[in-house]
Amino acid sequence: MRLTCGGLFGGYRVPFVLLAIYLLVFLVVPVGTLIVHGFASDGGRFALDYVVLLLANPVYVESLINSLGVAAGAAFLAAALALPIAMLLWRYRVRPSVLIELCGFLPLFVPPFVLALSLQTLFGSGGPFATVLRWFGTPEPMIFGLPSVMLIEALHYFPLLLMTLIMTSSACGRQAGEAARLGVGWTRLIGRVFLPLSMPGLAFGMSITFLKALDDLATPLSLGVTNLLAPQAFFRLSAYGSRDPLSSLMACALIAVSVVAWFASVLLVRQYVVTPHVAAEPSRRQGRAGGLVFGGIVFVYAILYAGVALTSVARLWSYTALPESYAWTHYLGALSAGSGSFVNTLAYCGFAALLDVVVGLLMALAIHSASPTMKKWLSWVAAGLFSVPGVALAIAYLQFFGALDLPLTG
Repeated sequence: MRLTCGGLFGGYRVPFVLLAIYLLVFLVVPVGTLIVHGFASDGGRFALDYVVLLLANPVYVESLINSLGVAAGAAFLAAALALPIAMLLWRYRVRPSVLIELCGFLPLFVPPFVLALSLQTLFGSGGPFATVLRWFGTPEPMIFGLPSVMLIEALHYFPLLLMTLIMTSSACGRQAGEAARLGVGWTRLIGRVFLPLSMPGLAFGMSITFLKALDDLATPLSLGVTNLLAPQAFFRLSAYGSRDPLSSLMACALIAVSVVAWFASVLLVRQYVVTPHVAAEPSRRQGRAGGLVFGGIVFVYAILYAGVALTSVARLWSYTALPESYAWTHYLGALSAGSGSFVNTLAYCGFAALLDVVVGLLMALAIHSASPTMKKWLSWVAAGLFSVPGVALAIAYLQFFGALDLPLTG
């Protein structure tokens, strides 16, 4: 369907113009303002004075290195957990139902700090696991520090990575089984068929894990970890305001690392993408095996999140395996005292979702109607939008829109 408006904006030019205005106002100009604040001297000229000052501070350099290490470690740990399971499921042609595949994308909707809070309850001092370990004279586990952040991020995004591997490697499953019956070893099939098929899903899942772990602010703070770049940028912003050049440089560093990681994964996906084949329906035995595997995964995550669920209904719980008494008063108190927060969350998240739908439709229409060259560039722009960290964009918005007075509104 052609969107016409007559005159200069006839044909498909309307979505292009609207999309360009949106990206200019809400992405290009704020991020450009962020870069100017980070790389401009007091006289307004381009200089590297603040870059030298940032690199001279060992705390900030350590935070940058720690952020890269935690994000990369979480991505590789999640991949190490997901790859063997995906290989076994592919080997026996076990394909989960669509509902289970959709559940694999829940990590994109549930914040990882919920898992951090749950593990603090379960493994912290006085928690059930610490109490049981104390019975056997075993030291209590420590769930604070950088390794805990990396582990929580990996566990949180593991289901997403597993589902992307399954969805991309399920093609050619029947052909691989037939080749195995003809005498081709499964080790060779995994190396020649499974890994190339799963490479797009692996790259996508690892890049999402890397970007989300790099950008995460709530999880490190909930564990008392501050020597990461996102918390340091938050502290600088809180202490010195949105005009602070060092917080701008930290945000620029987050954007640069995220863009490089995201586009590297996109190039890898484009390089290994294959034409999918229709996967054969698994047998009843294979379906039962798949149900057992995914049932075990659900059981493990139910235990991991049990800390939050039990704490929400516990009246008295200290140094015992389970709460000593239960009550629903916590829910009533949260609804009465935090009703305004719930309303604000629903209102602002709902508005953001609606705005995303409108912008997504405009971008889809613009990409669909563009020339091949322009379609390629718009696709890269759409992919690049996902690589901008939320913390960095928040700092950019505070700098740009905080000093902007709208006409007639003040």
